[in-house]
Amino acid sequence: MARYNTVSSTSTIGSASTINTPNAGLYTQFTGSAPYTAQLPSPVLFAGSQMAFYNNTSPAGIVTLSTVTNGGYIQGPGQPNATTSTYSLVACATLIIFSDGTNFQLISLNGANTFVNNLTAAGTVSLTPANTSVTISPTGTGTVTIAPATAGTINNVTIGGTTAADITANTITVNTSLAGSGTISGGTF
Repeated sequence: MARYNTVSSTSTIGSASTINTPNAGLYTQFTGSAPYTAQLPSPVLFAGSQMAFYNNTSPAGIVTLSTVTNGGYIQGPGQPNATTSTYSLVACATLIIFSDGTNFQLISLNGANTFVNNLTAAGTVSLTPANTSVTISPTGTGTVTIAPATAGTINNVTIGGTTAADITANTITVNTSLAGSGTISGGTF
């Protein structure tokens, strides 16, 4: 006897809501005005269920997937630890999760911008967002090391603008003026 699925395989959510019952393979598109939160169903009640999400909100914003109401955690790539009950789905990103019977596991991400481990690139990396800042600020004892094989350039940057530190250089060329107070030592002037 043939079996027919009478449940739509796609859905749309346009504001804060609760997904009460996942359907295996269900694709959900988030629309409307973000940010807002979508509560996931209980992973315990729906072991093995898989869901796919796409953030198509306007203005482009974050939709937070949450297990706070129904229990369990959201685990996998892009999550800082194994006991996180929310996931921020950025604009234009897709996500596939499944229930392992206790928690939801992230099994596919596209468009997410969080890396838990090392980000390694074997080719050119360009950070060129329009009208947006790029921040590199490791916490704790983290440091920033930039060590190209050949000399490069840094343009339009104030070094020590907020927190001044020592500078070690072979040659310093000043095109306009040298301002401030302090000591210059270690060479002939």
